[in-house]
Amino acid sequence: MMENSDAEAEATGSDEILTTGDPEQPSGSEEGSQSSDCEEEFQRLEEHVKALERRIAQDREKRRNLFIRFMNLFLDILEAI
Repeated sequence: MMENSDAEAEATGSDEILTTGDPEQPSGSEEGSQSSDCEEEFQRLEEHVKALERRIAQDREKRRNLFIRFMNLFLDILEAI
């Protein structure tokens, strides 16, 4: 049993495995395109966040105006009583 495991270790222990690198990592030519893709994705997300911030500010202003109108209506009702 021990001899069999040694033989397997020798069969799979080639230099090629050590020099090919991690298959999960991009090669040099892919790095540039990935970096560009990441920058484009980041830019798109940043624009989306800015649009959401503008929408939040607009909604906040609408709520503020509605609250003021409500308070004025409430005061008018109190004066009428």
